[in-house]
Amino acid sequence: MGSETSDEEGGVWQHDEAASILRSFPFAREEIIEYYLQMKKYGIMFKLIGCLVFVVLIYNFATNNGLLPFRMYLFALPALVVAHALLDYFLWAKPNLEDSINAQHCAVTADSVMFIKDRHLTGCRLACNWEGRYRKTIPLEKITDVEVLEPAGRTMCGLMEEKLTKVNIQTASTSGVELSLDGLVDPQGFRRLVFDMKKGGSAQRAGGASAQGMLHLGGDSREVVIALREMHGTLKNIEVLLAKQGQRA
Repeated sequence: MGSETSDEEGGVWQHDEAASILRSFPFAREEIIEYYLQMKKYGIMFKLIGCLVFVVLIYNFATNNGLLPFRMYLFALPALVVAHALLDYFLWAKPNLEDSINAQHCAVTADSVMFIKDRHLTGCRLACNWEGRYRKTIPLEKITDVEVLEPAGRTMCGLMEEKLTKVNIQTASTSGVELSLDGLVDPQGFRRLVFDMKKGGSAQRAGGASAQGMLHLGGDSREVVIALREMHGTLKNIEVLLAKQGQRA
């Protein structure tokens, strides 16, 4: 089964990792960016409403307590909050989201799930706002479940529709989510491949253990031949499964 790694993603992985990749899973970059920009827009609206309410309350407080000469200082905080939210939305939000999403890479090998988030700019996009590279490798044998949460309903007080599918990878070593992936292009294909490879690996380990057990116990030649035939059938099934996966991909 050949690996499916684009030239762009191939440069992200180390040489031995790229050679072992069965399939890379891209993210729906445009949909993710559009979704989070829309969420930021409604977030700014909520901040404006909150600041207006705050200003009215402060003005009434200043009027009732003879603090009108200091009202400019009292209004400085909400003004700064609104100014920062507007600057963030119009100057930094989109390039930050583009860099963050473009930095994400996910792939499945025969024995693990690999995720990399490359170095990218955040915040005000200054020299001090670089976020370092993050990478995580999860062995398939440790994965207990792969949750696929389809978008349903609305968010932001009902103002916008949920659009992104979330994939949560759970392992035996953690009580919660080991890795969460938002906006994979083919989340069901990711889940299917992970469990196909997980089953294939379990079958191979079981077959190897059976052969070692037979030899250790000193079974006669007929029993060994029967065990080897069963192992051969199991390996053939795994080969067919991998071939079908390659055709679907």
